[in-house]
Amino acid sequence: MNSLFTVKKSSIAKPTDNLCEVELATRPKALRLKVAFQLFASAWLVAWGAVNFCIAQDTVELPDNFVAELNRRLESIPEDERAWPVYREALLELGNLNLLPEQFTPMHARGLKQIRDYLESNRKAIAKLHQATKLRALGYPLSDGIPMADSQFIPGGRAIPGSANPPLMDLKLLAPQLLAEAAKVLLAEAALAQHEQDHDQFEQSVVALFGLAEHISEHDMLITENLARSVVQLTITLIRDGLEDPNFELEVDQLATISKLLDSYAKAHQEIGLDGALLLFRDIVQRHYTDDGAGDGVFRDPETGRTNRLIASRREMLDRAEELYAAAKDELAQPARKVTKFAILPELIQLDESQKYHLLSATFPNVFSSYCDKEIVLLQIAGIRTAIAIELYRRKNGEWPKDLPMVSPQFIDELPIDRFFDSPLQYRIRDRRPMLYSIGPNRRDGDGKVVSSDPAEWKLTWHQSLMQGTPARNEDWILWQQRLP
Repeated sequence: MNSLFTVKKSSIAKPTDNLCEVELATRPKALRLKVAFQLFASAWLVAWGAVNFCIAQDTVELPDNFVAELNRRLESIPEDERAWPVYREALLELGNLNLLPEQFTPMHARGLKQIRDYLESNRKAIAKLHQATKLRALGYPLSDGIPMADSQFIPGGRAIPGSANPPLMDLKLLAPQLLAEAAKVLLAEAALAQHEQDHDQFEQSVVALFGLAEHISEHDMLITENLARSVVQLTITLIRDGLEDPNFELEVDQLATISKLLDSYAKAHQEIGLDGALLLFRDIVQRHYTDDGAGDGVFRDPETGRTNRLIASRREMLDRAEELYAAAKDELAQPARKVTKFAILPELIQLDESQKYHLLSATFPNVFSSYCDKEIVLLQIAGIRTAIAIELYRRKNGEWPKDLPMVSPQFIDELPIDRFFDSPLQYRIRDRRPMLYSIGPNRRDGDGKVVSSDPAEWKLTWHQSLMQGTPARNEDWILWQQRLP
């Protein structure tokens, strides 16, 4: 079995050839016979024990089929409520996604023409894409194979047989990856709708993008959660761009729909999903450890087949994993204002430096990057929902509110809290233009001081400060600022 991770090996002391040296020739015959018999009996018992140990430990039992467990939830979803068959039809009909521009904000004339041409020539397929996003669930069964119906998406176009109980790390996450690519079509559609003042189409595209993101993250796995979050972040960028454009005014009910959509997403994604990652680790353990039938066993090198008792036992490894993942889940559910450094990072470093638990640290997912992405998305959502409330106030009163409490509870039930500070976002009016910002990871109000408006750069500098335990960059994060007409 090929291993996708590395376990540090150590040299095991080799016993000397003569464990016990007896000078039989110098002893009486009776004593020599007695000693010889004892040595023979001891050697026989050791050999018999070794044989039994090898027989007992040589077979790795796989009592758990985690793929079947993950797929079991699909059984309750009726066929006509599964979105993947509709997505499949749409994806097979869609033209080359490379014909679309690489970015949608800001949009240039050449990019607009590319989008118009693509959307016009793929109208029927895009309608199916919208239809699929409205269905209850993705309904894509996990497997290490590719069924014939999906084989056209892979090089060679041939089906790949799946295993009955495949390793979780070998799963082909074809559907989530294809949907993340297909999001580009809906993003392009929303960008064009904004440019052409098509409010209804913009709303429909945004709603479809959130439906698609939920389908991508249907399976409780960190990689699909990250893919879905990237789609949401791109969608948020488009929504923000539309709100900052004074010439693009969505209807009041459309703004309310988008605000409610964002609120629902934020409430459902406060945590980093680690259940799937822990399941994957349990699967790794059951494939690389022997099983004594009582929940314990020893590690077996996947290359040589030899057992290694210097690595934690099966029970020790799983118990430590449960503790580590539980601690990580609790810490990563906290808002950014409560996290100045990652408390579990020193433990991971310690585990990585030990041979006993190196397997656990070597396979632990990059949750720290995911945490920063999650918090930035939730912060952006707070900014957009607050900005919508400010805009609704302006439409009713003909002027911008002087402060944020003026918009709540009439235009928003409760003001969202800054992820970095236990209070609402900062609000200023500069040159008759409103601005919303977060005080950022340095937790000091810089009165709207901007170093970068790029969320990717926010993440880079903040993530670095968290990992290294150094002070965050002195800057505020602008979440919304009305542009001049």
